[in-house]
Amino acid sequence: MKFKALFFAALIVAPQIIPAAPALAQGSSSEGCMNQWLFNGVWRARITKVEPVMNGSAQTGWQVTETWRNGTSRELAPADSFMQDQKLVLNSGTLTAEGHRQEGLAFNTLAPSGQYSYVQTFFGPNSSVDPSDKPKTLQVTFDGAKLAASTSKPHFTSNKYNFNYNLTCVATGAAAQAQGGSTQVAASEGCMNQWMSNGVWKMRVVKVIPNPPDATASNQYGWRVRQEWVNITNRNVFPGALPDATQHAVQTNVSDEYLATKGGNNASSFNAVGGFAIGARNIPFPPGSSYTFEQPFGWSPFNATDTPTRLVVTFDVAHQNALPGVPHYRKPANFRINLACGSGAIVSASQPAATGQQAAAPPPAASQNQTAATTSTQSANGNGLKVDPCAMLGTPDLASALGVGVRSVGSPQRPSPNECAWAVASRAGAPAQNVLLVMQPVAAAKTGCHGFSCLSVVQSVLGSHVPGVPSQFSEAFNDAQLISGLGDKASWKDGRLTVLRADMGFQLLVHGNGSPALNTSEALARDVLYRLPTP
Repeated sequence: MKFKALFFAALIVAPQIIPAAPALAQGSSSEGCMNQWLFNGVWRARITKVEPVMNGSAQTGWQVTETWRNGTSRELAPADSFMQDQKLVLNSGTLTAEGHRQEGLAFNTLAPSGQYSYVQTFFGPNSSVDPSDKPKTLQVTFDGAKLAASTSKPHFTSNKYNFNYNLTCVATGAAAQAQGGSTQVAASEGCMNQWMSNGVWKMRVVKVIPNPPDATASNQYGWRVRQEWVNITNRNVFPGALPDATQHAVQTNVSDEYLATKGGNNASSFNAVGGFAIGARNIPFPPGSSYTFEQPFGWSPFNATDTPTRLVVTFDVAHQNALPGVPHYRKPANFRINLACGSGAIVSASQPAATGQQAAAPPPAASQNQTAATTSTQSANGNGLKVDPCAMLGTPDLASALGVGVRSVGSPQRPSPNECAWAVASRAGAPAQNVLLVMQPVAAAKTGCHGFSCLSVVQSVLGSHVPGVPSQFSEAFNDAQLISGLGDKASWKDGRLTVLRADMGFQLLVHGNGSPALNTSEALARDVLYRLPTP
């Protein structure tokens, strides 16, 4: 994405439209045409295209291409403004936006002045529409009363905060310019592999690779940004917002990262499972210590050809520099890293081998759990994993455990062959949650042991003797809280629930603050144990 340095101010000029726009909704709605920006003091949006959705020769619905921009000076998602279901008005009635697709917009956190383009689908009753029944208007609405009562979210500056687009007219000239204005994040500029410093941290980006790393163009669902961070203060520090007196470490209020693409979109690190990786690292950084990690980024729908162009790294300078006795940031503290310059590299996904047939498209979101279930008895990787992690938990399991609606649970994603991740979007602007399930065989052959007698055997094979076993498995029972009644052995440590049963081990990480993490993890663990095949 290419961030705009300054958006155009609103121009009070009669729009040049073809044809003239008829009167639309009254009261709380701004009115516009196709290709016309509407702005409510928080969000600016426009509609650029309306097309049919086809299933072979039959039309099942309509799809609307939209572009959204964050018009505030802080990071924000449309759900923070209590966005409601979009409505597409036809001559014969009204269609409601397909829920999972709209959640891709609603819970996508945008940087200040950040942009996001996506296609919203509207399906007809029984997945059928009359092609001659053309869309007339698109209604984008917000719960203004709830937002007005909120003390933590930016408020609309206009009482006409809803958007009502006349899809029978097209704006040109001044009407097609962006309303309102906000400037991009103040930041130091740099390139790939260039050290960036703000007096507290220095960091650099060394590589950008597909997610998953072995992805082809057909199954890539995100990007991973490999980066290195170094504490350049003379204090023990935490990246987050809380100090730890017992470890003599102070906070540094590291905030967020945004990956921008050539198509003009941007995505927050908090869209990914686990959020911002360095912020979640709950150990102190001694002076001069470094940390290298790969930060995942993803959004929905994902387009692998929309390659990254910039990484914006942000820090909560106002909070940090107001604290006495802690390291303070030099301004501008934020970093804007141009991924097109420097000695680093952006690695594109490989193309699938030519077979004379077109590669199959990934299954639609509604059928992914069913697809996963059909492969649950097959080997999912080369490490002897005979179950599919994505078949262990269904949408109802996750929704019930986290206390959200089924529509809030996203499609399962695969960070690696033995992992499955679900993004769970809370309603009413509440922070989203993420669930990660990691499964690993813990014994290559029958041992003849059962229950607690297996623990010594399990401990002997969970270390470096078994290739590919994550280190958190081998360390899960060291100084941990033991949990009874789950499998043969279970422990709770550092926000992860680890469970062993016979020759299989798994871990659950629930990231977010919508539910007590241990209670939620235990409920999900019982669902997994129910589906594990009996040895």
